[in-house]
Amino acid sequence: MSSNAMKCRICEQELSPDAYLAEERMFSTGRSFAYRRCPSCGCVQIENYPAEPGQYYPDYYYSFGKWADPRSLRERAKRLRNRWIWFRRNPPGLILNALLPNRFLSVLRRLPNVHPRMKVLDIGCGYGEQLLALHDLGFMNLTGIDPYNQHDIRHNEELVIYRRHYSELEGRYDLIMMHHVLEHMPAQSDFFRWASSHLDDGGYLIIRLPVSDSLAFEKYGVHWVQWDAPRHWYLHTRKSLEHLAAKHGLMIREIRHDSNGMQFWGSELYKRGLPLFDASGRPTPLTKHFSLLRLLWFNRYAHYLNRRGRSDQAIVVFARQQKQHES
Repeated sequence: MSSNAMKCRICEQELSPDAYLAEERMFSTGRSFAYRRCPSCGCVQIENYPAEPGQYYPDYYYSFGKWADPRSLRERAKRLRNRWIWFRRNPPGLILNALLPNRFLSVLRRLPNVHPRMKVLDIGCGYGEQLLALHDLGFMNLTGIDPYNQHDIRHNEELVIYRRHYSELEGRYDLIMMHHVLEHMPAQSDFFRWASSHLDDGGYLIIRLPVSDSLAFEKYGVHWVQWDAPRHWYLHTRKSLEHLAAKHGLMIREIRHDSNGMQFWGSELYKRGLPLFDASGRPTPLTKHFSLLRLLWFNRYAHYLNRRGRSDQAIVVFARQQKQHES
């Protein structure tokens, strides 16, 4: 426990004096890190940023996955699913979406003024999985950035991924998106300030991230798989995101939860002292520890919590605050 006074980096209120000690559990390195929760906005945040965070991202870390072969059966199935979500034309895609839903595309399709000519930026996109999906659907003005890529990636004239930090970019965008990146970033308010100033009128900021105002956080505490110390520096709530947005002229337009059974089986592994991956990067075999029926139940319960807004992962859509006009 630590009793030093510390201010919340989100809302600037005093954090709880009691610290959570969360272990690095994905690879079971055994190191512990102190986090504090804000009683005001609910955000859980790391006390001290690691001096060398790169050591906790080995080469086999999941986000460094190889470029998927577009000819593979899985990638062709994903394209069929995505085209059904967007165009509602191919019956096989309906079945595939029921089995492997893409809730991000479902949310994007429902938003007003979304069209293939809009200017799109994906921050922290790796090789560009989400951008490639949008390109397949006809989007023509796509840019990605990731400072951890080894070099720029030019898929074609309409889709380029640059090895850059967002602060190096100029211009405005109709859609800025981040998929499981915000929780890894230190300067949260700086990013929202930048995003607000680079978002075009009528545009959207869409962020996917784990959320701590969830049943899994309440049930598992520091064993919650999405805690992911020390890679996740911020575990937001709706209230903390609302505070960041309002501070920079944005508002939450929509939240849709999009988690799966990992919030349960991953947390159960951690409770048993088991990692997600061994020292060589091989995933822990789930069927060795859970029956197929149990794994199915985890997924069914996750879908139930998604509908009730209580699962541990969300898609959050931000837009500009509407100004009050005098009559």
